[in-house]
Amino acid sequence: PEEVRLASIAAVSALGLDFGAVDIGWRDGVCCVFECNTACGFEVGTITAQKYGEAFKRILRGGV
Repeated sequence: PEEVRLASIAAVSALGLDFGAVDIGWRDGVCCVFECNTACGFEVGTITAQKYGEAFKRILRGGV
């Protein structure tokens, strides 16, 4: 949901980071940020690795 996306962006911004992996709980229309990982681990071939790759490509091409 859009609320989760906005909460993630706000959490990363509040910490003064350029990026981070935000762990969020979502229930009954309410989200809660649990933590923000600045050096999150991921395995090649997972959706997380794919999403990071896509984001870095966008940044390198001048997008956000």
